[in-house]
Amino acid sequence: MPQVKRRVFIEPGNKVFEDKPPSSRWEPLTHPEGALYYYDSTRRIYTDADLSQLSTLTAIEAIADQLYHDARANPNIDVTGKTELVIENRSDNTCGYYFVEPDMRCIFWLEHFDATPIFGNVRRVRNMGHISNMLSKLSTVVLEELKQMIIHAAAITITSLTSVAPFEKEELESMLDLVNNIEGTVDGSFAHTRCVVARFMSEFTRAKFFNFCGQPGARLDSDQTIYSQDHEHQSILFIFASILLFGAPQTHQKDLKVIWVDRIINRVLWKQFIGKLGDQWAGLALSATVILNANVAFLAITTVQAAAKLLSYLSVACSIGVVILVLLLVRQNQTRDGGSVEQADALLTSMSQSFFGTEMLAITYGLPYGLLMWGLVSFAAAFATLVFGTESNRTRGVVGFAGLLIFCFVVVVTRMGRHQNNPGEDKSAV
Repeated sequence: MPQVKRRVFIEPGNKVFEDKPPSSRWEPLTHPEGALYYYDSTRRIYTDADLSQLSTLTAIEAIADQLYHDARANPNIDVTGKTELVIENRSDNTCGYYFVEPDMRCIFWLEHFDATPIFGNVRRVRNMGHISNMLSKLSTVVLEELKQMIIHAAAITITSLTSVAPFEKEELESMLDLVNNIEGTVDGSFAHTRCVVARFMSEFTRAKFFNFCGQPGARLDSDQTIYSQDHEHQSILFIFASILLFGAPQTHQKDLKVIWVDRIINRVLWKQFIGKLGDQWAGLALSATVILNANVAFLAITTVQAAAKLLSYLSVACSIGVVILVLLLVRQNQTRDGGSVEQADALLTSMSQSFFGTEMLAITYGLPYGLLMWGLVSFAAAFATLVFGTESNRTRGVVGFAGLLIFCFVVVVTRMGRHQNNPGEDKSAV
């Protein structure tokens, strides 16, 4: 649409502010989201092309006539009185189309259709029963089915930590309230309620397709892979970084593997992961400022040795690095809308295609924690250098005993954390 400002005059006494239909056949309609489309009720044809242009109207009419002629001429294609045709006018002087069979809730074409692009990252799609999950037309008579699906999804979300439901429990409750409110209005004259049902059903249909619902080896848990997996080898860089950063990259890599199963992102887990990261980074930044203030007070002591000063300077550098990294990471997440599934899918796809895969992302997310730990260790070493270099034997003994006791506590907590992250194979049956 050209950006040209024109003067618009309203005729005296004009009371009709509606555009004249381009043809008596085509009725202009407005989608609840605002898009304009046209409907030919006689031939049951929909199109979003701008039929106000005579050339476009002529082209769409010709294409529709040709498609119906080819369909009826093909003995293998059954066009009923309820069959609908959808035509899309593309920018490259071509048109896309598909036929809809409402009673069977499916769409079809007149020639071989390469459905691979609509499958996304889902691989090994072979069975027609599986493909039907993506080619279903969302009818307005499925309100009760949608209601039962929401109730079931809410139940498994409550009772399972690895639910494959595409929404969180709070979202499902809101959806159920909406469905209850629109019950009895779907068959009315307003398209808004039908649009709501279609949107909700499309999300559940996509989830069924991604999880191979109704197929051998269907995914029943969010962390379950449906493909045979080779043993994954960690790169030397990742192993080295995990050691330097106190195991933080391994924790994030484990979370990413659960979120990014079979190159398909889990929307619920990703939102929880981003929320957890935000809270963690905020806590790390606060801790870094505390350590920074402690170092400033420590350096004000006149009797601090050169070695202790050097360690304190290192702690200051690490603390400043934590604050800077947290600010950058939070800003990046806010700029690219980190909670968005589309953005997350693009990010993980891009990272998985790189040499190190998602390992680099795990290392990046683990940098603030690792630097904070180094800042804390450096400050503790500087404090120990000061105490054991200038204080009396009694003071050294008390501080040494306290330090040893704290070290034992740290070891115990670390071992408990490892046990929680790697539970034994024996699990009690329910």
